[in-house]
Amino acid sequence: MASPAEPILPPELERMIFEICAQSLPVFTTRLMLVARRVNQWVEPFLYRVICIGIYSAVPGFPLFTPENFASMMARKSPEFLRKAVRHFMIEDGSGYPSGGRDFLNICTEVEDLWLPYEDKSSVPSIQVLPLRRLEIDFSQFFRLPLSCKALSGLTHLALDDTPADYDLACTTFLALPKLTHLSFDGAFQFIRERVDQMLESLPLLGVMAAFAYDIDSFDHYSKWHITTDPRFVVLVPRPDFNRDWHSGARGGPDYWTNAENFVAKRRAGKIDPPGYMCECEWIY
Repeated sequence: MASPAEPILPPELERMIFEICAQSLPVFTTRLMLVARRVNQWVEPFLYRVICIGIYSAVPGFPLFTPENFASMMARKSPEFLRKAVRHFMIEDGSGYPSGGRDFLNICTEVEDLWLPYEDKSSVPSIQVLPLRRLEIDFSQFFRLPLSCKALSGLTHLALDDTPADYDLACTTFLALPKLTHLSFDGAFQFIRERVDQMLESLPLLGVMAAFAYDIDSFDHYSKWHITTDPRFVVLVPRPDFNRDWHSGARGGPDYWTNAENFVAKRRAGKIDPPGYMCECEWIY
């Protein structure tokens, strides 16, 4: 008697299963690509969904692109493939990538989540046309973006490094971001101290304003000065490993934004006495 036929899954379900596997641990995507040609076509884009160019800190289980192997990938993959595949892009500070993100962003025009190093000045024109939802950038580069550009029209999460040279310009610019709900500062203590209430009062859609206690001095400053009683303001202690944190958030996991959101919810619920904005975090990814 002939043996029963092997069960065959509906193509939609089969594809969903392989895509979930590829997203869960991208480092194994190359093995999944060997299963069958159709599986290769389904899962290969997930290998490039999140790209970080760096030389310092690899995240276990995820591919790290050095400037060298990144250049090789750019030469092998078609612009159309990369445009459809890449959604999250980060360049580590000091990675040494010669042209910054400019060449890549000119191709990958569907990037929604972007982290640029402070020394990358060449990518600003390329940023303007991206459909960004999240952006990490320093103040000087941020001010070079026209307020009318596409990149700022849908921005919900904005992380800024350093201190603004013009406090009034910074506050005015935030007002012009129609969908901004999350704002963070790495540095800028004096700016925050002087303008935090002004910003929070003028930005009713803002759900979280986060700052980082990045050294002993900043921790003492935030601990000593009662900066605001607005429950949306949070100081995260200590600073996270930003590379790991960004990777986790890009793949749908916890990040410093979710930590801040949870802390704000506790403040709103009256579980933390005011001013109570110092949030001690255990960064587990």
